Amino acid sequence: MTEDTEINVLATMFLDPGAVAEVQGFLQPKDFIDERHRLVYSSIVYMATLGEPVSPITVRADLARRKKLTAAGGVAYIESIRNYMADATSIMYYARMVKAESIRRELGWLGQRLQNCQDDPVTEANYGLERLVEITSSSTVSEPKSVSSISQSVLQASLEKSNGDGQSDGVPTGFPRLDGVLLYLQPKSLYLVAARPSIGKSALVTNFSVNAAKRGNTTLFISLEMTDEQLTRRILSMESGVAYERIMGGNLTKSEQERLIETEMNCRNLPILIDDNSSQSIADIRAKARRQQAKGKLDLIIIDYLQLAAADPNDFKMISAVGNGLKAIAKDLKLPVIGVSQLSRNVEHREGGNRPCLADLRGSGQLEQDADVVITIYKRKHLHMVEILKNRNGGTGPDKGIEFELENNTTVFRERGIEVSDE
Repeated sequence: MTEDTEINVLATMFLDPGAVAEVQGFLQPKDFIDERHRLVYSSIVYMATLGEPVSPITVRADLARRKKLTAAGGVAYIESIRNYMADATSIMYYARMVKAESIRRELGWLGQRLQNCQDDPVTEANYGLERLVEITSSSTVSEPKSVSSISQSVLQASLEKSNGDGQSDGVPTGFPRLDGVLLYLQPKSLYLVAARPSIGKSALVTNFSVNAAKRGNTTLFISLEMTDEQLTRRILSMESGVAYERIMGGNLTKSEQERLIETEMNCRNLPILIDDNSSQSIADIRAKARRQQAKGKLDLIIIDYLQLAAADPNDFKMISAVGNGLKAIAKDLKLPVIGVSQLSRNVEHREGGNRPCLADLRGSGQLEQDADVVITIYKRKHLHMVEILKNRNGGTGPDKGIEFELENNTTVFRERGIEVSDE
């Protein structure tokens, strides 16, 4: 039955050129169990991609050129496929049957691998989770949507928000002016927060995570630079008002001890998850995020900082792959992802001040392409200027940025002249 189903798909592709376009985004050569059918299918798709006619003649010529004609069954077998009495009206029905058999084989193979694994079981489990996601995704045919099919829901959501009846579909940073420009941190979007070292980029995204958590948003904080204890100590300092160095030193007054004890109790309720493994790849981050989503809730991912997720932080191609991978995570998991990024030294030697530009993103111009929003931080006298250089979701806000004050002892950011509510 499987052989007949596979032949039906191939015969229909010979018979109807439109069937090639319908099937090629759904089936892969590996989905065919018969090696001959894999070769014929890949050749058909290749010819169609080149814009060449799809026929037994062109397919035979292509297979002969690649010295695969004999492995594909030879001239006679390819002719027999064309002469098969195909049901051209049900191409996707048979394609789904081929895909279903392929998935069964994949699941069987994966189950055997996991059952017989000799390596680290956690690593194997992560691999298994990734493969299951890939298998599930490959079985879905994505169809474009017309504007008319989605315009009503978009309008309804906008009207509800305008009337105060709707919920925002983004995660708030907790800073009113910044949220007013960003329209909150939007799902499926990649945000880059970039600055030179010791300017406050890690502190700012930590403020984001705490403010979002206070509003019920769960954050996965991938800390590739600071340890989980350092980051938690910083959060306790921010929330208690006790200087970081005093928490670190341990020489606390009675009042400071009482504030820290109360803050620690309150922080137990903050939905912030910290992972400080310094040697994790984008695949590792994706797997951890998927597991957290499967548990029920994940609203925001922060990676501090993204150059450290590349095997070589100075390799432009690797950094580009990290940026592309983070954007893919944002789209696939339908949540905002913040990547903290270094800026190049160019900003320190620029005439007229230290105001960054997009070209200062360290490592790759591809980061600018992948990012939906680029936020930079620079100092102007005693203030920290937070400037939005790129924003696909809206405007870029005031010229030269939004003025912030940074309390150095506790790393608390405040928009100048605005009190941030905990509500």
